Amino acid sequence: MTELVDPSLTVRFPLLTGRDTTRVSSYSIKSAYTTSTDSFEFSLYDEDRTKLQRLEMQPVELLINGASQLIGRIDATVIGNDGSAVTCRGRDYMADLVECNVDPSAVIKKGMTLADALQLVFAPVGIKRIVGDDDVQLRQIRASHPVRKSGKGGGHHKKKIDDFAIQPGEGMYELGSRLAARLGGMLQPSSDRTELVVDAPSYEQETTYSLICADDSTNSAANNVIEAEASRDWSSFPTFALFTNKQGSAGSALGGLSATKDIWEVAAQSEELIEIIQRSTFSGRIKPTDSQNISKGELYRLLYHRDNDSKTKEQIENAIARAVAERLRETLRYTVEVRGHQDPKSGALWAIDTLAQVTDSIRGVNEVLWIHSREFSYTKQAGATTRLELWRPNSFVINTG
Repeated sequence: MTELVDPSLTVRFPLLTGRDTTRVSSYSIKSAYTTSTDSFEFSLYDEDRTKLQRLEMQPVELLINGASQLIGRIDATVIGNDGSAVTCRGRDYMADLVECNVDPSAVIKKGMTLADALQLVFAPVGIKRIVGDDDVQLRQIRASHPVRKSGKGGGHHKKKIDDFAIQPGEGMYELGSRLAARLGGMLQPSSDRTELVVDAPSYEQETTYSLICADDSTNSAANNVIEAEASRDWSSFPTFALFTNKQGSAGSALGGLSATKDIWEVAAQSEELIEIIQRSTFSGRIKPTDSQNISKGELYRLLYHRDNDSKTKEQIENAIARAVAERLRETLRYTVEVRGHQDPKSGALWAIDTLAQVTDSIRGVNEVLWIHSREFSYTKQAGATTRLELWRPNSFVINTG
């Protein structure tokens, strides 16, 4: 068990000499893997009122216990009472891309690497370098702790682009996300505001955290959960998925590209999934009229889709993986609030795109889950808390095609 350190937020002002401060009365830092920007709010206090004025549009870096959590800009401020406190709200530097349209003179040429194309389009907002997850692992920087990947990944930024047209009036972030997704990646911030990372979810990594909620008063010392909720929804979950491309025959699904996914393949990652699927569904592409077990109530639910945009085997396999992932996500959404900003067992600060072992006997959760979102909060009344939302691994696949 690691001795926890009371969290301290440092607000760093890169362009204002001598203005860095820890005089913070409250804060909230929200991060989610699938959102365009991370956001923040904090309240500063100072007897020198001039230090709290004219902070709009100022670049800031937010650090928890010295570990960088967000690099962004102040969008809005509120000064009230006697002027000795200011509340600042803003987003990370990805917001510059969200709020800026692509220069219509920009041309993305076939054969460019993704990195070259993004660097060309994003140069006006100060982006000088596009890197991969192997170069900058933001999850490790934010956690202030080693987060080791056990599988291969990265390299999306080095892939070549086929024909690609910029839409008139398209936003920088919109274009960049569309282009990166086409090659299996997505845009994430880096540890430097002049860089961007082309990333993909990391499900093959060592488990960093432990979330424990025991229904046992004698074991309360092991619990690090304040409150939690496990939401399970199986209403749209298929038992078998079949995707073809536009060349496929409607009658036989042959003649073109195709991909299939038996839900039993997906179940292997979770004992709960295995148990529910084994007692409730048919395995394989079995039509109800062919089965002798209809009276037992097993579910047969085929997910079929003809994906006209898929032109390669890889694209159609990714399309079916994405469709199944969207339905897998709803089988378990685990939201939890914990004390402080560190995992007591590993000492790591909570970070997104990481894995946690959840052992919650009250809500019947006992498996490794992926951290999709995280919010650090602090008030003098409640102290420091962290709110997390976790999904089953492979519940998010990047939209390629």
